[in-house]
Amino acid sequence: FTPGDQVANWGLYTAEPYERSLGISRYDKIISIPDGTANLSLYYLNQPGWTMIFGFPPDINACMDKGAKYIVISDESYLNKPWLLSHRGNLLGQYHGIYFYTLKKSFILSQ
Repeated sequence: FTPGDQVANWGLYTAEPYERSLGISRYDKIISIPDGTANLSLYYLNQPGWTMIFGFPPDINACMDKGAKYIVISDESYLNKPWLLSHRGNLLGQYHGIYFYTLKKSFILSQ
């Protein structure tokens, strides 16, 4: 993964200080969307958590049951996906096209 690749939003390279300014701890679990890799976005954000590698969409409620607190959306085309809208809590901030939200439980089926 290099800056010329179209795998992820470039802002992920430098987003960690901004993420910390929002109050997201290095140890808080996140869900990073979209990311079809095992952990590239998690690596650049320096966070434990989940990506979309093992399912689309990921089972957000199950991730929350395992401690996920935030969702990071690094592609604007995902902001209004119905399966994601029901889980988006408060917008904490935005950095170079990366949106940081709290998570909320949803009783709507993910798909």
